[in-house]
Formats: sequence, C-alpha cells, structure tokens
Amino acid sequence: TIEESAELRLRQKQVIGLVVQTMGSHVAGRVTLRDLLTNALRMGPERIILGECRGEEVLEMLQALYTGHNGTLTTAYATNANNCLTRLETLCFIGGMHIQSLPVHILRRQIADSLDVIVHMSRMPDGSRKIVDIAEVLSAGNDKLKTQSIFSYHVDGLDTETGKATGQFEPGGVCPTFLSKLAIMDIPLPREMFV
Repeated sequence: TIEESAELRLRQKQVIGLVVQTMGSHVAGRVTLRDLLTNALRMGPERIILGECRGEEVLEMLQALYTGHNGTLTTAYATNANNCLTRLETLCFIGGMHIQSLPVHILRRQIADSLDVIVHMSRMPDGSRKIVDIAEVLSAGNDKLKTQSIFSYHVDGLDTETGKATGQFEPGGVCPTFLSKLAIMDIPLPREMFV
C-alpha cells in the first residue's frame, strides 16, 4: 500500500505499508508517492494499492501496469468514468515533464492497454456514497479513449420513511473484453450476468 497518510489497515500477511515522508520545505528529505511507487516495484509485489493519483506518480503507475504489474488499484477524483481517463492523461503531462515530446496517441494507447475497469462512486441525494458506474476502458481508435458501462446504478428516488436513496444496478448489455483475464485467474463470470 502506498499512501500520503496511513489510512489502510490491511490484515493480510506480507503487506507492506509505505507512507510519504515530508520534511517541511526541504526537498532533500522528502519521499514522494512516485519515489515510493518506484521502490515498491523493485520489491516485486503481487498487488499495489496506491492511495490517490493526483500527480507525477500517475506516469509511474501506468508504466508499471503497461509492463505487466497486474493487480493495481488506485483512486482518482473525476465526475465520471470518461473524465477519469482525461484526468489521468492530464496528470501524466503535468507530472511528467520528460514526456512532453511523447505523442498523445501513444500515451492514450498506453492508458487503454493498462487499465481494465473504472469504478465510479458518487454522492446520492441523501448524502450517502454509492457506486454508480462500473465501466470498461477501451481504445476507440482515432487516438481517443472511451469507457463502456458494464453496470450502472439508477436512482429511483428517496424512500419516504427512511430518507435513503433507492435504486438498482442494471447491466449495460455488453460483455466486457477482460473476461478472459479473469478466467485465467480462476474467476469465471457467466456472460448472462452482463445482459
């Protein structure tokens, strides 16, 4: 786990928690998320949980995913699944000054090939948070990125007695392309659940 402040308390064996170290304004004593991610990759982890992507660590994360470090989970703030892709792309260019000459279509291809799923959470009218979209990341061709909704949550309204938001998940009617990856990991999912 890699975080700015230690929030995750995982009880599994062989979990290493890495936390950013800031030493005031002194650059020499500072350890960033990008530093921690780079060093974590040298440890040969099976899984990486990156607390939040919002800077230069995004490029390192995408590089790790692109080169075969499967099993990575991170969070990012965005208004929907498509905007999450745009945000990651923007963060790559902001944080990675050395990639300014990288053609956009190559970066987008790398993002599409690295990410499988975006799970989007949103605040409901009652103030609670719910998963509202589970979307697959696809390359749309023409140097574009897009998402395809696998499941989406539709709010029906507020329960008059409890004041809680009510709704239901509905399948998007498409079978995700990454089912074969899950099958290899012995996680078979029936195709019927997606339609």
